[in-house]
Amino acid sequence: MESSLSGHSARLVDPAGADHEQLQENEDWRRDQAEPELPSLLHQLLAQQHFENKLEAKNREDPEEAEHGQPLLSVLEEAHRHDGGEVGAEPVSGEEGHEHVPPGEAGGQAVHTQCQQHGEHQQGQQVYEDLEGGEAQPLHQLPERKEHRAGRARAGAQPRAPPTGPRLFSPRAPLAPAAANERQRAAPPAPALGPSPPRTSRPRPETQRWPPTDARTGRTPCPVGRWPMTSLPADAGRRKSEPVPIACSGSWVQGSPGRRDAPMPSPRLLVLFGSQTGTAQDVSERLGREARRRHLECRVQALDSYPVSFWRFIFRKNLPPTSLCQMDFAVLGLGDSSYAKFNFVAKKLHRRLLQLGGAALLPVCLGDDQHELGPDAAIDPWLHSLWEKVLELLPVPLGLGVIPPEVPLPSKFTLRFLREAPGPDSEERHVAGTDPPSPPSELQPFLAPMVANQRVTGPSHFQDVRLIEFDIAGSGISFVAGDVVLIQPENTARHVQQFCQVLGLDPDQRFVLQPRESGSPHPERLPQPCSVRHLVSKYLDVASVPRRSFFELLACLSPHALEREKLLELSSAAGQEALHEYCTRPRRTALEVLSDFPHTAAAVPPDYLLDLIPPIRPRAFSIASSLLARPARLQILVAVVQYQTRLKEPRRGLCSSWLASLDPGQGPVRVPLWVRPGGLAFPQTPDTPVIMVGPGTGVAPFRAAVQERVAQGQRGNLLFFGCRQRDQDFYWEAEWTELEERGCLTLVTAFSREQEQKVYVQHRLRERGPLVWELLDRWGACFYLAGNAKYMPADVSAALTSVFQEEGGLSGPDAAAYLARLQRTQRFQTETWA
Repeated sequence: MESSLSGHSARLVDPAGADHEQLQENEDWRRDQAEPELPSLLHQLLAQQHFENKLEAKNREDPEEAEHGQPLLSVLEEAHRHDGGEVGAEPVSGEEGHEHVPPGEAGGQAVHTQCQQHGEHQQGQQVYEDLEGGEAQPLHQLPERKEHRAGRARAGAQPRAPPTGPRLFSPRAPLAPAAANERQRAAPPAPALGPSPPRTSRPRPETQRWPPTDARTGRTPCPVGRWPMTSLPADAGRRKSEPVPIACSGSWVQGSPGRRDAPMPSPRLLVLFGSQTGTAQDVSERLGREARRRHLECRVQALDSYPVSFWRFIFRKNLPPTSLCQMDFAVLGLGDSSYAKFNFVAKKLHRRLLQLGGAALLPVCLGDDQHELGPDAAIDPWLHSLWEKVLELLPVPLGLGVIPPEVPLPSKFTLRFLREAPGPDSEERHVAGTDPPSPPSELQPFLAPMVANQRVTGPSHFQDVRLIEFDIAGSGISFVAGDVVLIQPENTARHVQQFCQVLGLDPDQRFVLQPRESGSPHPERLPQPCSVRHLVSKYLDVASVPRRSFFELLACLSPHALEREKLLELSSAAGQEALHEYCTRPRRTALEVLSDFPHTAAAVPPDYLLDLIPPIRPRAFSIASSLLARPARLQILVAVVQYQTRLKEPRRGLCSSWLASLDPGQGPVRVPLWVRPGGLAFPQTPDTPVIMVGPGTGVAPFRAAVQERVAQGQRGNLLFFGCRQRDQDFYWEAEWTELEERGCLTLVTAFSREQEQKVYVQHRLRERGPLVWELLDRWGACFYLAGNAKYMPADVSAALTSVFQEEGGLSGPDAAAYLARLQRTQRFQTETWA
């Protein structure tokens, strides 16, 4: 399941979905009296830093310094420590220069606030809108904490004079330049800054919840924020006339007479995605491109790259329902309805954001791979409605229009080709590295020697299944039963040569990759410099089935009228059925599509290669061995994917076919890999039995578990294994038989094709119902399931429910509740794949 979240002002993602709990009254009162109000203090620090930088530049008589102002400020606050909150401020070099707060106490949070000057006429003054009164309040009028006043007095600092300048206007109703001048001339001068009154205690109503309402402004301080933003009144509803709280507007604010006008930065959108197959990332990048066409500054990033302090904040159960009152959001979920928890994360995330006071722009969108048109059937209308909502909140700046889809946007990278002859093979050195990291990762995988590649199915069996073994000595890799290994595959040499011919590229030409926008990350898997051959063979997934964005970009780049017309049809919303028939259903690859449009392919600039073709994704395999049984070795069971569609050439899985083609008997073979925790966690107590159901290659993680448990002296291992025929695909038959003879394993087999009536593992589960019920109910056994997700998991769950009814005497609802309790307590775990 994949999910994507988009919105503005603040973007928070919640995997927890916890309910709210009201804090105890006395604890709230002590915190309210002990801590300063966060928004006032943050604005005070930012305004002070603005003015002091300007004053310093003026004293040096450096007008250029006064023109550009100071760098961004990052104000990091860790709240709710045992000894009270701490606030610190440090300069950073740019927008992405935050130093995230390291993990601290449980329940800690970090507030990241950025303040950026928009030209000389705005220096020294930051304002926020009073949404009820309509008056802009200068930040230098906010009360100051007495410790800061005392610190400035000790340092000999002079009282600050109020800076002058125009006010920032609400982005909901941008003013024309003439109207901005009118407002500016009519604005009264700001009052002088006098001594800040000390903060006084105020009676707390019994019904007041944390955070308390600001008595001066009537606002509820928002505890989180990504950029500077205003706070909604505590009792404000969503009225059409109210301005929307966002970081900055896309309108132009005219400067004072004699000074040049300065544009305000575009409104910022943040799109967060979590992706396993790349679909959510593709949709998120599509959102980013559409935002650029509407002149909106948009950043697209993975969920796991967002500051961990925000996740820590969202996990808290005692958050008030106004915590995200400033946030407008939209959630898009992508999944497969054949899974039991279809789009569970997206639904839970949407519900949690609503609980915390966020305003949903649209209902949650649930894309389904099982739909005949794929997830685009739900995505397209949802995106259309989303942009209507966004443009209501963030209209296109005056004098600008939406960039039409036939105009290509600039590429993300430029390829600067080198003239010198190819030097030493720096690509291999880049992959291998000097000292192997501990442990290896995606950016620095371990090049593991392949020591065995053996077919374990019979010669007449319909599928080629391989048992592959790697030597991981000296790699620093450690794993337990249930972990998975990730392997980075490569394209075949034939496909690399064909791709270069279609696009007119020299595979031996070397280049340097340069991001077009400053601050954009460089693909860390690519060396500098890099050859075209290395780029195509190890990075670009030319064997993937292209998505709609592929055809959109090709249509923009095509110089051929007929090909461009067809590409426009395939990329349009009305042409999705044609795209499904042409590309998705027959599994036509990107290389084959480029071959079908030769004039367009020959005209594709090399700079657009990384925009056009997605990177090769690593493939995950369940580890099928234990280090306790086979030290310094790692084994996997790989079913080679090959099937036929209406296309002439068979479809082949990229990674499985590449692994099957490697022969360690012909010479040294090294495969880049690394290990990560899997979805199965086996009990460590020696007296806890385990029930394992693993038909086909789903038995791989259970072989590792049995080896590990036997080496630790743990018995009580019950394995249900299913396959077609005993003499064709009965994996590790001799090993299972030996363990049975030693009393370490109870094996139950189901051979589906050896009799007229097919028999599957769910049938054997019902037959062994008394044993299964006794192990689960009396001995506290754990139940594990692995294999194909299409029908088997639902059939096994139904069989278990019937066992609970027949052997345990439970009613239908009670049996379902018993199974749900097993899942909730992690005694029922699954690892399935489509």
